[in-house]
Amino acid sequence: YDIFYRKLFLLAPSMRKIFMQNMVRQSRFLVSITCECAGLYELLNQSKGLSGIENLTKANADFGIRAEHYGAIATSLKYALQYCNGESLWNTVESSWSDVISFFVVASVC
Repeated sequence: YDIFYRKLFLLAPSMRKIFMQNMVRQSRFLVSITCECAGLYELLNQSKGLSGIENLTKANADFGIRAEHYGAIATSLKYALQYCNGESLWNTVESSWSDVISFFVVASVC
């Protein structure tokens, strides 16, 4: 949590205003994007569509998150996952997480 937001606010200081130091808001956002990315691979394999991403993207837009924010969000999420998983595990899963996060970003801004 702290690792993600420290990196996010470093890369995109304007996002501090969106979250207003509200930890509940920050937690919900982080959990929602992480869960959506984690479930994305399974949804695509089962041809269930992207309704979860569409709903999350709309909620994020209502929240104040814009297309230009998703690059910093993706970088921060990968950084936090790498930190929390450690180098050896991260080296094993990096490609998969990177692909899913990249797809999430593209789907979110289109």
